[in-house]
Amino acid sequence: MAMYYYASKLNEASCSGCSVKVPASDPAPPATDLAPLPADPSLLHGSGLSYYDNDDYYSMVRGNKFMSETTCKHIVMNGGLSFVSTQKVESPQLGGGGGGGEKVEVEFREGQLVSGSPDALVEMLRPGAAPSFTFTLLLCSRLFLKPHELLAKLCKRYFNSYDKHGKGDSKESLEKELADMVSLVRVLKQWTGMFPYDFRDDRVMALVRSITQRCAAEHMASVRAEVSSMLERLLDRLTALEQYEETLVQVPQVCSVEQLPQGDILTLGLTPVELASQLTAVELHRLSFVGPEEFVQAFAPACTSSGSSAISLRHADAKTTRNLEAYADWFNRLSYLVATDIIKPVKSKQRARVLEQWVTTARECFNLGNFNSLMAIISALNMAPVARLKKTWSRTSAVCGQQLRQLELCVEPSGNHARYRAALAAAPSATAVPLLSVTCRDLHFANQAAPTRLPGGRVNFEKCSVLARHVSAQLATRHLTEPHPSAAPHPAPGPHPAPPHLPAWRFLADRPALSETALELVSFEREPPVDHLEKERLKRLKGAAP
Repeated sequence: MAMYYYASKLNEASCSGCSVKVPASDPAPPATDLAPLPADPSLLHGSGLSYYDNDDYYSMVRGNKFMSETTCKHIVMNGGLSFVSTQKVESPQLGGGGGGGEKVEVEFREGQLVSGSPDALVEMLRPGAAPSFTFTLLLCSRLFLKPHELLAKLCKRYFNSYDKHGKGDSKESLEKELADMVSLVRVLKQWTGMFPYDFRDDRVMALVRSITQRCAAEHMASVRAEVSSMLERLLDRLTALEQYEETLVQVPQVCSVEQLPQGDILTLGLTPVELASQLTAVELHRLSFVGPEEFVQAFAPACTSSGSSAISLRHADAKTTRNLEAYADWFNRLSYLVATDIIKPVKSKQRARVLEQWVTTARECFNLGNFNSLMAIISALNMAPVARLKKTWSRTSAVCGQQLRQLELCVEPSGNHARYRAALAAAPSATAVPLLSVTCRDLHFANQAAPTRLPGGRVNFEKCSVLARHVSAQLATRHLTEPHPSAAPHPAPGPHPAPPHLPAWRFLADRPALSETALELVSFEREPPVDHLEKERLKRLKGAAP
C-alpha cells in the first residue's frame, strides 16, 4: 500500500520523458553513502546547566520517565560551552540566477563561516558548495525556514528572471536556462539523498512537480534522465520508510508472569558474542531510519505563551516521522525486557544464569561499541526489582560482578561522560552505536547555549555547525555528508554487523515485558522483603493492585 501511495505522489511530480518505476517488493535500500562530519570531543563540556542522569535519560525525547522519578539523580556539570573549531566552509561563487548583484551578508572568522543572513546562506547553497556546508544548512535551515519555504527560495532564484520576461528563444537564453535547471536539480538531488523525509510534505512535492514540469521542455532533454533517477531513488527511500513504520507496533506490557511466553534468553542458544551482535544489528537497523532532521525538529525551541523555549516533539507543521521517538522507546523496551527475563525464573540458580548471560552480553556490546544496548542492560540491572535480589546476585560468579562494575564505570557521567566519549572514539566504526541520551543532552545544551538568530536577523552558523556535528556523530554509520557513493571510504577493519538471526529478532521485538509494578511484585515473590521499607513498599503495591 505504501509504495503505491508514494508512486502516485512521485508520478504526479514526474515530467514527460521521466519514468518512475515502482519496485515490486525489493528490500529497503541502504542509507546514502555519505561521510560523517568530524566529531570534536572538545565541544560541550557543560555550562553549569543541569540534566537528569541515567534513570531519566530519555525524558527529553519521549516526555515520559524511564523509571520512578524518586530514583533520578540530579547532576550539575561544570565547565563552559565553547563554540570553537567550527567546520570550514568553501565559499562558492555567488551570483547568477536572480541575485547576482545583491550584497552578500556573510561573516567569516579565520576562514570559517560563523554567520550570515538567511538569503545569503541560501544563495551559497549550490552544487559546488562543500558537502558539510550543504548538510549543515539543510539540517538547520528548519530552525528559521520550513523546508517548502527553502525550496521555494531556490526555485525563485533560478526561475524568477524567466517568469518575468517569458521564455527566451535565443540559443544563449536556452543554454542559460538549462544550466540553471541542472544546478537546481543537483542541489535537489543532494537534498533528497540527505533528507528524503522532507519530501513527505505535499507542499514540497508541489514545488518538485513544478520543477519537473519545466523539464518537459524540448531543450531540457539532457536533465530529464537525472530527474527520473532522483525520483526513483526518492521513491525507494520513502517506500522503505513506510514499510519500516508499519513494523513499529507497540508491544503491550503484561501484569503477571503467567501472561509471559515460555523460555528466556538462554533458550535461544546464542552465545553472549552472538547475542551482542544481534543487538547491534537491531540498533543499527532502527537507527538507519532516524532522519537527521528529527533531532533538530525535536530540540528546536518551541515558542510558548510565556515566550520561553522548551524541548518539544510536537512540530505538527514540519514533523512527518516519529522514528526518533520509536528509537528511544526501543531503549526502554530493551531495559524492561532484560529485567523481566532475569526476574521470571522461580529458582535463584536459574535467575543467576540469566543474569550472568546479560552481563556478559553487555561486555560484548562494549567490545562492539554498542553503547546504547550496553546502557539499556545496565539500566535494567540497576532497577530496584533486580538490584534487591541479593540471593540471586550471591549465586553469580565474582567475575560477573567485577565485569559489571567495570562496565558501569565506562558509562558513568563524571567529567561530561569522559570515559564514554573516549571509549566511543576507540570503538569499531562499523558497529559503533552512540548513546542516544548523551547526543540528546549535547544537542539540548547546544540549542540552549546560543541563539539561532543574531542581531540584524543573521543566522548563527556556528551553532548550526555544532548541531550538525552532534547529529552526524550519532548517525556516523550512515555517512551523511559524502557527495557521491563512489567517494565513500573503504570498509573499516574490525567487526561488522551480523546478519539477522530471526528467532533473536522476534524475541527482542515481539516478546512482552512486565510493567514496572508487576516487576516489583514478582521480585518480592521471588525474594521476600527483608526490612521495614521493603515491607511497606510491598503493602502499598498490593493495595494499589487491581
